[in-house]
Amino acid sequence: MPEHEHFTRNKLKTLQHDEVIEIALNLQTQVTQSIGSLSEEIKKLTETFTKEIKDLKETFHQKFERIQSELIISQNTTSLLERQCSRLDQYSRRECLEIKGIPKEIENDGLIDYIAPICKDILDVDISGINAIQACHRLSSRSDDVIIKFSNRDDRNAVIRNRKKLKEKDLTKYAGMNETSKLFICENLCPYYKHLVGIANRLYKSSKIFSFWTINGNLRLKVFEHEKLQVITHINDFGIIFPEIDFYNFFDKQKH
Repeated sequence: MPEHEHFTRNKLKTLQHDEVIEIALNLQTQVTQSIGSLSEEIKKLTETFTKEIKDLKETFHQKFERIQSELIISQNTTSLLERQCSRLDQYSRRECLEIKGIPKEIENDGLIDYIAPICKDILDVDISGINAIQACHRLSSRSDDVIIKFSNRDDRNAVIRNRKKLKEKDLTKYAGMNETSKLFICENLCPYYKHLVGIANRLYKSSKIFSFWTINGNLRLKVFEHEKLQVITHINDFGIIFPEIDFYNFFDKQKH
């Protein structure tokens, strides 16, 4: 009987019992062979697929490691550039100070004449000379914050060194001042360093550090009273001290 002969219902009815058994056995053999061939094909495809997946994973891990390495290099380079740019920006302000609390009615062209007597009488620094001050102006038209640029850095340093004397003196004899008036003198910081000081202030208010201050534009802090000074020149420096805090989103998280 042909192996691939086509059987209809009527034709099957005419077959003898032995012929039906033979046909069934042939079909079983064909099915078994087909399943075996199919299983072999599936096995080969699975092996091929598994190898391709393994190769893809290895390629992915290699690329991922390379990208991760490049990202670290990029981050370190960015951090270094930020430090250098901030240092240059701050260096350009090395002769400058900010004085907060100058009465708003004092015009820009009268600021030096107003500030000079305060510096001489209270801070023991004479800046009345013609060339003692390079520039003096308000940070904005409606601000009581004044920026002053000294010609002599020694005068600038003497003013910042003696600023604590302002707490002990009566300011009412100066125009626009009353019993509650206060004057504050601080270093003129670049925007990035002001951001770092803002972070330090938040840490101080939340009792995470003992103290902080700036010297010649450098932010310094102590986590504990008797601990050595930590110098902060970049936001990553905070991360070394407090690795559990995300300082890049520090202010956003503090709002919640």
